[in-house]
Amino acid sequence: MPDVSYMVRAPLILDVEGQRIGSIDRWSLEGIALTPELDNVAGFGLLTIPFHGFGITLQVQLVRDQQAGILRFINLGNREFGVLWHFYREIVTGRAISIDRMISAMDVPLDLVPMQETASERKAGQASVLPRFLRTAFFVCLFSGMAFLAYRPIVMPAVAEYCADVGPRLMASR
Repeated sequence: MPDVSYMVRAPLILDVEGQRIGSIDRWSLEGIALTPELDNVAGFGLLTIPFHGFGITLQVQLVRDQQAGILRFINLGNREFGVLWHFYREIVTGRAISIDRMISAMDVPLDLVPMQETASERKAGQASVLPRFLRTAFFVCLFSGMAFLAYRPIVMPAVAEYCADVGPRLMASR
């Protein structure tokens, strides 16, 4: 990726395991270009970005990649990568780096919030329901009862009148 692998020429200061390596001239977001003074360098270290008279120090882990010809950055944290990316991007685009933008780049949250559901959230989100037949039977009974209660003043007088009319005729026919 050209955004990540383009080597820039901007000074960085590297200290690996307590030993000051010195100024690094060619680097990218992938890593540092191998030079003769970096022959035996690998492991954990501190990378310092000289910025407006003070140094921004990042913890880095370096692994030698002979094929690519670089000391590759691995396991960079979100904040470290954000600061290094911001510095790199400003150099590549040729803009002057403002203090405000660099401070906002350093003010990235340490850990990103996971965007995937956990097992407990997944389980809590699943509703248990009764079988469809029982739900249908429940609602038929519920609405029948409500209809009977709602129409009672109308239906009961009609039934009573029908029974009063039909009842004596039934008895007479027997």
